[in-house]
Amino acid sequence: MTVQKTAVSSALYRLMTPLYGLEREQAVSPQALDTLLTQAKKKPQFGAAGAAVVQAAYDAAKAKSGANPTREALRAELQKAVSTLSNERGKGRINDGYVDAREAGLSSNPLVPLLYRFTDTSPDFARAKPQTPKSVSASFEAIAKAVRQLEPLVTKAFEAFKANPSEYEDDPANAFRAVAKDAGLSTAGRVTLLTALNGATTRSDGGRGPTAADVQQVLWNGLDKLKGADGAQIVDFDRPDAAPVSVKDGVVTALELQRTPSVQGKTSVALLEFAAQVQKEPKDDSPVRGVANTTSQALVKQHVDAYGASPVSFQDAFKRAVDALMTQKAGETPLAVFMEFGGRDGGSLSEAAAKKKLQAALAGLELLPVGEASESGGTPKDDWIFSVDVDSPTDHGFWVSVNRKTGEASVNGFN
Repeated sequence: MTVQKTAVSSALYRLMTPLYGLEREQAVSPQALDTLLTQAKKKPQFGAAGAAVVQAAYDAAKAKSGANPTREALRAELQKAVSTLSNERGKGRINDGYVDAREAGLSSNPLVPLLYRFTDTSPDFARAKPQTPKSVSASFEAIAKAVRQLEPLVTKAFEAFKANPSEYEDDPANAFRAVAKDAGLSTAGRVTLLTALNGATTRSDGGRGPTAADVQQVLWNGLDKLKGADGAQIVDFDRPDAAPVSVKDGVVTALELQRTPSVQGKTSVALLEFAAQVQKEPKDDSPVRGVANTTSQALVKQHVDAYGASPVSFQDAFKRAVDALMTQKAGETPLAVFMEFGGRDGGSLSEAAAKKKLQAALAGLELLPVGEASESGGTPKDDWIFSVDVDSPTDHGFWVSVNRKTGEASVNGFN
């Protein structure tokens, strides 16, 4: 079987337990050791496997000194075996946080396989067995999208806390919980926010407390760490002699995360689960390639809760909004602006050329929050209102309103 590397390190204490009644430099006779081990073997957490390790350590220490070894000399032999077995950077080892039978057999130290057998059979280390992780995965793109969804919530939580600390019992975590609840975040999303806050708190300087930027940086660091798990070497613990499998494909799985010791922080684990949920959100099938739907499912749900289900769904409204952006040219619309100012040195363009340039400049659409109207028309209860992210040749802001009942779309600009 297999055990976590951390279990190997903690095994030293358990193995030394029968000997702690002796003085450090007290020589231990074979008879005294036999008496101690006879009693220790009766305890399930020590057993015959533990006695075998201690006896082998005793024999090794005695062979070195030519006399009955001291308790400290015996401990040194055990420590050497622990260090060898837990060293995952040794030749032939796989640095995945676990020790398997193949790795235990690589060492020439006879104590090492005995130590492995002890950790593998003692009930003290049952929890150190590899657990089957959740079957979740997320692409780098989905993880980045998840972070972008959380960033404005971090800002909002700090603003709310700063405005009225007493409302949140002087604890920013309470503001984070309130904002997460209002946003309709899943449990994974809420846990990601709170673990990021906690991570930023422990890193803040001189007790000043974290800022929104600190927490957001922890989230982006989580993305970088998760990227490091992609392509982790996966050992089949039922067949440890088989070559490990590594798939570096821009997608992080929970199993890869489990097998990458440096990427097992709470924020990374929660972020992966949240990103997997974000990845399942319906994708827009916009007719314009590269136009992103940056609206969270949580915000769409808030709209439905506030205004009820409508004949024109959010996805349909999004497609209609994109169509309108690419066709409407009356008034201060993006197409009209590009036709008038999109050419070289602010000159005009033909409609066809303006559409091509607009398509390249159009990055995404995002639904406005519940109750918020644009500066140039649209009623929240009657319309799906989108803000437009476009690299415009002018200083205009643009919005699209799509009627929830009729689907009629109207594009507006404001300068």
